Formats: sequence, C-alpha cells, structure tokens
Amino acid sequence: MITIRSLTKEDLSYIQDIDFMVWLSISYNKAVMKEQAVAAVDEEGTVCGAAAFTRSATWYYLDGEKKPEFGTVTKDCEYKLDVLYGVMEEHPKQEEIQKALFDSLKKKLSELKQVHPGQKLSIRCFAEDNDHDEIDFLLRNGFIVKGMMPVLSYDLTGDIAIPKIPENIRIGLHSFKEDGMDQYLKANAAGFIAQDSEDEMRFRLGGETTAVICAYDKDEVVSSVTVWEIGNGRSATENIFTVPDYQRKGIGTAVVLSALKLLKDRGEREATLSVVGDNKNAIAFYEGLGYHYKYGLLEMCFE
Repeated sequence: MITIRSLTKEDLSYIQDIDFMVWLSISYNKAVMKEQAVAAVDEEGTVCGAAAFTRSATWYYLDGEKKPEFGTVTKDCEYKLDVLYGVMEEHPKQEEIQKALFDSLKKKLSELKQVHPGQKLSIRCFAEDNDHDEIDFLLRNGFIVKGMMPVLSYDLTGDIAIPKIPENIRIGLHSFKEDGMDQYLKANAAGFIAQDSEDEMRFRLGGETTAVICAYDKDEVVSSVTVWEIGNGRSATENIFTVPDYQRKGIGTAVVLSALKLLKDRGEREATLSVVGDNKNAIAFYEGLGYHYKYGLLEMCFE
C-alpha cells in the first residue's frame, strides 16, 4: 500500500535521487507551492515519489500578488496549477504511486476551490503526443485534453543572417541587476495577456546556460527571447515577446535570430520552442524564420 503525506525537508535527499529536476524545483523555485508538496511512501517506509503544484502566471493575479499595471487577465480567466512530480523508476508499483500522488493533488485542488469560490481552478499536465502511456494514465484519471501546443525545431547548423533593424533599436544580453527585472517584467506584461511568473524567471536565471536577449529603445525593453540548454545539443528559445507598438518592424525577427546565433556560437545544434496551438500568427512567424514542426504537447487539465 502506498501512503501519501506532506513532504518534509528530510525527504528531499531521497527526491534528488528519484528525479533531479523535481528536487531542484521544490528546493529553489519559489513558484512551487511547497506547502502543498507531498511524498509517496511504500510499505517499507521508502520514499518512492513526490508531487507539488507550480503556480501558473495567472495564479498570481488570483492571490492578489501582482499589481494591475503589470498585466491584465480576463474576467473568466482559468487559473491553472502545473503538476510537478517524480516517481522512482525501478519501483514495482510505479502506476500505483503515480495515481496516489495525483489523487492527493486532486483533493488539494478541491480544498483550494473552497478558498476561491466561484473561480475557475484546474491542475494541468503536458504530455508529448507520442507518450501513449502518460496520456492513457491522465485520461483514465479524469484529465481532459484542453489543447495542443506544437513544439517547433530550428536547425542551428546552417548560416544565420540577422536583418537590419531601426537605428534607434539595439540588441544585447539583458542584465537583471538593479532595476533590470522591473524593466523586463513591464515589457513582458505588455507583450503578453498576463505577465510571466517572476519566481519562475528567477529560478530559470539560476541556470548557467540561461541568457535573456532583448531589444531596447533607449533603456526600454521592447522585445525579448530567453534561452537555456536542454541537453544533447538542444536549447530552448522561449518567453518570446515583442511590445505591441514595436511589432511588424523586424525587431522580433532580429531578436530571435540573435538568440539563435548565440546558441550556434555556443556549439548547440538545435533550438526548440512551444507555441499555443491556435496562435496561427505566431506559428506562421516562426515557420517564416525557419522553424519546423517537431512534435506536439497535449495540454491536459483536471477541473
């Protein structure tokens, strides 16, 4: 029988061996709701899994932690918590452990709904479209497919030419010292419906390979791309945005290509990004830059 209990500090050393990224996120990512984290323990008292919620960008509006000027969310916004979990690979009861962890998280979602009555709350997972076992597990446990996010790939082995941009615009690596984070978040909120999570960004910046490439008009951020190494010669190009007043001027194109050139110079062979499935303009933009479809991520939610 698998028992679920609150995660303790002592459990983290076991979690590090089970899933390094889960351990790293719970230990250092402030976007993770540590007070909701749970551990799975088997009959012999061995910690064999862990799970927690990671706040989505809109969740900060629900908690009232964001200032209104940092972005807007619609009245009927759905507030999502992303599931972070890991299960001991060699354990003979893997699916039982996973189900116990998810049942616990679903119970916690019910409790959070009582705290926020009348709000649309859900928990979310992403599954690769060829991961049939994961998709089957989620469907059998009450998750539904809310959408598909194409993952696009760019071949970094070819030449990368950066186009000319308006003379008042410069491109460079962004510094988050002093007021650098506020500069970035202000532009980020203008470029998206809801500002990205500051906690998630600070966690990402802790990685040695993370870099944020921005376009500036004087000292104002107007476009940006964040990159980090995934492994096996592949890096991510994510958090891509351009402030509306600076769109359709070739600035976003130049920023993305500058990021790709940086990765190529590092010796990376491939860059990938994910995009909301129904964002036809974004998909056309990336395909125009040379990105191609790689696989799909299914957004699966439990409401």
